[in-house]
Amino acid sequence: MNFRTVSFVVCGAIALFTVFIAFRDPLKPTVDNDSAAFSQSTNRDIETAGPRGANQTATTQATLTNQDQVLLTELQENYTPAELDRLFNPPTTIELEQSIGERLNQPFDAYAYANRKYDEDGWSQLMDDIGLAPDESRRVRDAWVQLEAAKSELYDMVAQGLVDPMAAGTGISEAESDFLSRISGIFSSEQLAELEEHERLLLAENAAQVQAEYQEMIDGGYTGIVVAASRGDLASVQAYLDSGADPNQIASNGETALHNAAWYNETEIMRVLIDAGADVNRTIPGGRSALLYAARWGHVDAVNMLISAGADVNFHHEANPAYTALKVAAASGSTDTVRALLKAGADATGPAGRGSLIDAINQGNSNMERLLLEAGAEEGDSVTATRIFRELGRRLGLVND
Repeated sequence: MNFRTVSFVVCGAIALFTVFIAFRDPLKPTVDNDSAAFSQSTNRDIETAGPRGANQTATTQATLTNQDQVLLTELQENYTPAELDRLFNPPTTIELEQSIGERLNQPFDAYAYANRKYDEDGWSQLMDDIGLAPDESRRVRDAWVQLEAAKSELYDMVAQGLVDPMAAGTGISEAESDFLSRISGIFSSEQLAELEEHERLLLAENAAQVQAEYQEMIDGGYTGIVVAASRGDLASVQAYLDSGADPNQIASNGETALHNAAWYNETEIMRVLIDAGADVNRTIPGGRSALLYAARWGHVDAVNMLISAGADVNFHHEANPAYTALKVAAASGSTDTVRALLKAGADATGPAGRGSLIDAINQGNSNMERLLLEAGAEEGDSVTATRIFRELGRRLGLVND
């Protein structure tokens, strides 16, 4: 079986992989109107403070009235401890960002990835189809997983700029030689031909997919300055501007470099973009401005910079007047960001202010609550209901104040 990839194929595969890494959209969660929808949109189980211990719950139950005990029992029958904790102690978006960051920064497990890929790419099924004995099938799987793990680690290092592509090609060739020696004598010539054809089809399919994604980005308006801003690459952003790049260029996902810089609190990049003429009030599909992006994560420095540059502090999408920078800043849990927006003239008297007040109450953030009330945030049925719900949680021992 000739699994060796000739040099131009290896280099070509690495190049395609590198292009895919360089041109893919920056990873960021979808911005929705509340923390629950945010959690669903990221497909991640967002964890916050753990549920209260059994001993503490037992102590709390001993002090409850009969009516409270019935209610607590009903809640415990219908919700898991983690669900109850999220219900009565909703996470701020700053906590969500930290939680997501912890998950994204987990070390890359090349062997777990290779094991999944063995099944996803159809190799496991192919071993069954060609009638390989179970012990031989295990030998092939172990050898293949070791090969794929080595290759994926090298690809990852190339993407990070830690390994030269040609050096990676040499490493892959050595790993493939080891693979061939480990599976020597297992396959007949007919079986080898089936495996070679399967590998050829996979390579062609993967190359076509990468090329299609790359072309889609080009057709949709890809621009390197937007990606550079999302990566915090100030030197590249400046180089793009010096070469005549439009600071307001819209990328394939509708974002601008300023949106990405605001999302990640890259204030130095924001400054050079604004100085180059970036429109601080440009919106992307869905009606979100850079100020909304910065406020969403409580980036007070980015918020202050955008306000100083003329960002509309009360901008909202026509379809949702409650979705302003003030509201998303309150959801972030950042009292300093809420204070900066109120100082700049954010309107706390309408639905956005009322929604912000509800967020502050849910968080048990008395300082933010006071700021909003002083700025004119209105009490109402929804605010009263939130206070009652919060007090109920305290009485049942479910609120982590």
